[in-house]
Amino acid sequence: MQFASISDDIIAEIFGFLSAPEVFSASQTCKSLADLKNNNLIWQNLCANVWLIKEKHEEESWLAVYHRTFELYGASAVPVYARLGRVWRGMEQWLSDHAPDIYQSLERPMSALEFAQAKARARTLEEKGYPVPPEFLLSCTFHNGQKRPTDRDNITPGLFGGASIYDLDLNYHLAGWSTCDFLASALAIEPNVMKLFPCAVSMSTMNSLMPFCFDEEGSVGRVSADGVFRECAPSFIEFMETHLTLLEGNILHYSPRTGISRFPDPDPLGCDTVTQGVRIRVSSILVPEQCSFEDPESYLFAYRVRISYVKNDDMKCTLTTRHWVITDAEGHTEEVKGPGVVGVYPTVYQGMDEFEYVSCCPLSTQTGEMRGSFQFEVESTGETFDAVINTFRFDVDNSFI
Repeated sequence: MQFASISDDIIAEIFGFLSAPEVFSASQTCKSLADLKNNNLIWQNLCANVWLIKEKHEEESWLAVYHRTFELYGASAVPVYARLGRVWRGMEQWLSDHAPDIYQSLERPMSALEFAQAKARARTLEEKGYPVPPEFLLSCTFHNGQKRPTDRDNITPGLFGGASIYDLDLNYHLAGWSTCDFLASALAIEPNVMKLFPCAVSMSTMNSLMPFCFDEEGSVGRVSADGVFRECAPSFIEFMETHLTLLEGNILHYSPRTGISRFPDPDPLGCDTVTQGVRIRVSSILVPEQCSFEDPESYLFAYRVRISYVKNDDMKCTLTTRHWVITDAEGHTEEVKGPGVVGVYPTVYQGMDEFEYVSCCPLSTQTGEMRGSFQFEVESTGETFDAVINTFRFDVDNSFI
């Protein structure tokens, strides 16, 4: 069979496995392949696979569309743009199905002109020592952050979740380019400040203004109160992929009242115990914003306790006292006893809404554990029993920080 007799669609299928530079190289190997670089179907497939572009103006060739987009986004975008697009399509679907308020808060994509202006501005920041990760800038072409709230008392939950811990309200929003530019520019003029570039902002507490940020290598992490950066993911795209996996895997949960909770369920460090029908589940997270990783070390862990009743009977019982045993990594033990939990005495019974509260445990070591019990009094008889809480652990390297 002569090569010239092969149809364009078969040629496009065969050479669809090549990158743009490889198509150009193949077109220079012999006369039969010289027209590859002008094969419209090949460039149509490349536009769809690399840039997720499936429509164009009639007068423009697919080759021109490919090159125009390549010139705008740059060579570094070729291996990651479609991957980012897949993450965002998955994120949009999950939010639309489970968290419509967060979905509605996503900003529109950057336009081509806005991206070109942001790319120029990013070069200026890089000259000041603040390298802008290309993946984050590309992400803005899908959604340029979340909309800023107009009412401080009615703030949309953040894409990256949060937690309410006493008077510390953590609510992590995806940052838009203008916010990131402003914060990085402000930090650039401060002496002796780490070169960090934000990718998320907290809309409800100044203690965690930049809860997730990039270091100079492009890794995503969190910063402790004493300025120590701890990596969460080696890149923004892996950070986003992990977050989507936790959402789709039903490990991070959303509710209209609290948004996306940073407390994982199930938690590999947590516990789940049942005593006489009283079920108690505990999960924990690190609160880096309140930690000091350098001398003197101090770590603040938060733990969420959920109490429900799982037996099919008419018993009602009320929590009267708590007892905790806290052990740090050096074996030091502390006991805590007291009435109720967080000032209340919840009653549990069949069909109740799950009772939930969050508390904190400060430690001077990077790991530790807690166990204990809640005493309950049966309403009908006055008898008491201890509902056991098995050991749950604290660890600064917990992947859910």
